[in-house]
Amino acid sequence: MHELGHLALAVNGVPVGPKTEAWCNDFAGQVLMPAERLDAVFQEPTGPLLNRVQHVSRTFVVTPLAAAVRIGRAGLVPKDEAGACIAHIQARGEGAESKPGRRSDYYLNQIAGFGPGFIRLVFSALDSQAVTYPTASALLEGVKVNNFEKLRTQLERRAALE
Repeated sequence: MHELGHLALAVNGVPVGPKTEAWCNDFAGQVLMPAERLDAVFQEPTGPLLNRVQHVSRTFVVTPLAAAVRIGRAGLVPKDEAGACIAHIQARGEGAESKPGRRSDYYLNQIAGFGPGFIRLVFSALDSQAVTYPTASALLEGVKVNNFEKLRTQLERRAALE
């Protein structure tokens, strides 16, 4: 969605820059997490903000960072609380996926990052032998070949929830 925002701006002659990045982030957030649905999903659980952000992240199949930013920009929490939550998520960095019990988050993040349609397209091309395993891995930015089945499984689980 973010890249679609860039294409929409480019068609209208808007040059790429810091302002367009912010606009594209907001555009993607609004498309992937519409305001009314976001508010309803955010209100479902109670408890710490980070738990609620995780719930939004899983529901919309986006990264926790994207969920936290969207929640903050939608004004569902005070800016200082949103900022603290965003800082906490950013501080977790790449190491979050390497913690025990967090591998499924890796695959969900891959699906959120690439989009389920793109991943299905790559797998379809692989299954029909239009691309090789190394090419598919490169298209998925380094997802290891031996992890393809795990990614497929998470993709199927996500599709079953839709």
